[in-house]
Amino acid sequence: MMIFIAGAFALLGVAFLLLSLVTAYKANNSDDEETRKESAGYLKMGLIGCLVLLLISGSTLYAVPVYRVWQKGKDGEAALAEATANRQILIQEASAKEEAAKHLAEAEIIRSHGIAKANQIVSESLRGNSMYLQYLYIQSLKESQNKVIYVPITNQGLPVLESARLLDDGVTVNNIPEQSSDK
Repeated sequence: MMIFIAGAFALLGVAFLLLSLVTAYKANNSDDEETRKESAGYLKMGLIGCLVLLLISGSTLYAVPVYRVWQKGKDGEAALAEATANRQILIQEASAKEEAAKHLAEAEIIRSHGIAKANQIVSESLRGNSMYLQYLYIQSLKESQNKVIYVPITNQGLPVLESARLLDDGVTVNNIPEQSSDK
């Protein structure tokens, strides 16, 4: 494309020179002195126009490749700047995710400490209150009428809650009295 543009300017310059030469030749063959002066002016103007157009075509042949190299450099700089910006965005997003994860972990730790403290309070308040636990157990049995309830028992046939009370009282498996079926 660049060669065509430069060639077009060169042809235009040559055509302008030829036109001025033909005009000067016709005016030079004239007998009129004034016409001969005009022919010299046409010849000068034709030469100047031809030189200007040749200068434009030559500078076009030089400037276009230089511009292309410059433009490629600018494109590379733009791509590098875009890649750097994208990298910075990814780094900032990763930092934000890391910070959010740290805060979530801290919140989870605080929540678990609160649950542990609540469990400790409940555990301390229920320690030594096996009778209250049995009462709650019996109340829940009353509320669940017409439902099948599975009560876990120990090897001795006692409910699990009852066996815990016996263990608290120091009763072992060997000294549990036999249950009589006469009652």
